Amino acid sequence: MKKQALLVISGILALGAAGCQTDPWDPIPAASEDETLAGETVTVGEDAPPVKLLVLNEGAKGSNSATLDFFRFTDGKYVRDAYGKMNPEIPFGLGDVGNDIAVEDGKVWMVVNNSGIVEVADAFNEKHLATIPVMTPRNIAFDDSFAYVTSWAGTFVEYNDDYTVKDHLLRKGQLYKIDRQTYKQVATLDLPGYEPEGIAVYDGKAYVALSGGTSSAVTSNYERDVVVVDLASFKVEKTIDVATNLKSVFSDGKGWIYVTCYGDFYSVHSGLYAFKADGSEPVRHISAPGTNGYVTAAAIAGDTVWAIGTEDEWDYTAGKVKDYYLFTARLADGSKSGKRITDFVHKNPMAYSLGVLGDGNGDFRYLFVGDQAEWNAPGTLTCYGSDYKKRWSAATGNYPGHFAFYTPKSK
Repeated sequence: MKKQALLVISGILALGAAGCQTDPWDPIPAASEDETLAGETVTVGEDAPPVKLLVLNEGAKGSNSATLDFFRFTDGKYVRDAYGKMNPEIPFGLGDVGNDIAVEDGKVWMVVNNSGIVEVADAFNEKHLATIPVMTPRNIAFDDSFAYVTSWAGTFVEYNDDYTVKDHLLRKGQLYKIDRQTYKQVATLDLPGYEPEGIAVYDGKAYVALSGGTSSAVTSNYERDVVVVDLASFKVEKTIDVATNLKSVFSDGKGWIYVTCYGDFYSVHSGLYAFKADGSEPVRHISAPGTNGYVTAAAIAGDTVWAIGTEDEWDYTAGKVKDYYLFTARLADGSKSGKRITDFVHKNPMAYSLGVLGDGNGDFRYLFVGDQAEWNAPGTLTCYGSDYKKRWSAATGNYPGHFAFYTPKSK
């Protein structure tokens, strides 16, 4: 567990969504204490932006091995477990299973599922700022004053060796409202379904994806709905039927809401869906010519969603190298479907996550793929440039699952 005081609370991050950065970049920031940390150095190339990539590694469940890494473009240094190294007084580091990460106003917010906390640190130097208890938290989003965290509300299912259900606790999900300045929980909303996952905030409303992925072992049903919450009244406004076992939610800031789904791992594949926030467009399945539209991971930069997928998503052969394709969706410009990026090729037994550093013009400056080829072992982060060619790779913590970007200011 994260802290001794939280032992009585605990028992669990866009996929990383990158904010859009625009040129010219801010001036090179003042030196941070974390510049003294040892790390792996890679060749970035010319015109490296003064940006820090923050990588939340989920870690192996039950091992308190969630970690925060960073990569700093200006010196090409990749540092593993930066949070642990900058906060040695915290004995168990981040805790158990990192599930989401976001940067707001110079602070990095990390959702730690099994530990039942949201950890807040200074994005400049990874120093601890606050620990907020949230029961089995999953994902986080913000408006001007509050952070909103989805919660499984304690739901769990345990299995026997033959995969029959041994024990379970089913509770419908919740949405936590947290003051961004005081770090205090100010309200909790009961949601009309099990296991809320991704969340996006747009025009005074929160869009929350329900999965039901774990509870389906007991109820025999996955969830399909996006729950729309009016943030002024903090009440459920309506639900929108989208697809089976929903995962991530993104807003393009122009009226389109994008949602990914896992499917049921048997007869319904993963995918990307979109609808208009004002209800003027029905739910639309987004694919791209030359792909089947399966989605392993997705991220957003500006008004564009980027997704990777593989034709072999149900092939669980140990060690088999799969070919991952890349496609984009930008419906705000009038497009009717996605676009495949034919120059992109990524091969790995298990791609795990996707992050995108936008260029401010609807394209990306760098794209990152997190891989986890072996169970409970270090992962790998691979960086691609705007030409879709590999630039570098580095070893990460276990299960590099979530990304955020920070442009430091002078302190």
